[in-house]
Amino acid sequence: MKKHAFIYLFILFILFPLSINAEINPLLPLIGDKTVNVTIADLNSAFKEGNKETVDAILKDKHRIENLIKKLYLTKKLALEAKQLKLDKDPLYQARVARFKNRLLLAKRLEALNKEPIEDLTDAAKEEYLGFPKKYTQDPQVDISWIKINVYNDRMEMLKAPADAYALVQEIQGELKKGTSFSDLALKYSDDPSKFVNQGHIGRVKKGQYPKAFDSVVFDLSKKDEISTPIRTKKGYILVQLHEYIAGKPKTFAEVKEDIIALLEAEYKKNRQEQHIKSLTESKDLSYYSDNIDAFIQSKK
Repeated sequence: MKKHAFIYLFILFILFPLSINAEINPLLPLIGDKTVNVTIADLNSAFKEGNKETVDAILKDKHRIENLIKKLYLTKKLALEAKQLKLDKDPLYQARVARFKNRLLLAKRLEALNKEPIEDLTDAAKEEYLGFPKKYTQDPQVDISWIKINVYNDRMEMLKAPADAYALVQEIQGELKKGTSFSDLALKYSDDPSKFVNQGHIGRVKKGQYPKAFDSVVFDLSKKDEISTPIRTKKGYILVQLHEYIAGKPKTFAEVKEDIIALLEAEYKKNRQEQHIKSLTESKDLSYYSDNIDAFIQSKK
């Protein structure tokens, strides 16, 4: 038990070295015998293959860490036995191992390619900003109140007949024409539970925040206190009162510069990868052995 406790504390010290920045030798053993050791590098490699949630869960559980180390040991031990039996000499096995190694090295090569220096993209970002002003304009907003008349609840169970709901909407419209305040009618009729806090006033809404059917009506309102036509929704009907229309305004270059550069860098890296791969596949030194390919296809028939 003391040995297991030591291993657990040792691992935590390595993976979470608190305020210590000293480098740890990745070849330090965690468990082993005369022929096989599981090292810190082996454990870190295993963690690399898992998602963050799984890794975090393992690190909080001493028993799971010990089990993982044992599995890594058994993997290496059985692999050694396979080598001793010369099972690694099988051509298909060797090809599969080579393919796996090549996939790992491919990822490392692309990673290295992405780390190569990139030219300053500030001027390109300015061109993008000036060339597509609509992309960098803040969306318009409206400050509104609403009255929601539901036909269905959140589980899409019918609360009232659609005809009855629409008749109620018309009744509300009639009371609005008579001068009854929108907030009073929201408190009386709206199916939005937040009405008891805001009297139907939901504040500012951005264009695109709600479905197009909603936006097409609401963002067509222009006069203060203007009332919308009934808006049909998935759950029923909505009446909207406009308090204020806030027009969209262009964002400054300083506000969007970093975002534009990040997008341009990603595009630059992608293009650089594609160009590099294209140069390899279109190399004059590359030969296709058509006869051998045909022979392989025939052997599989």
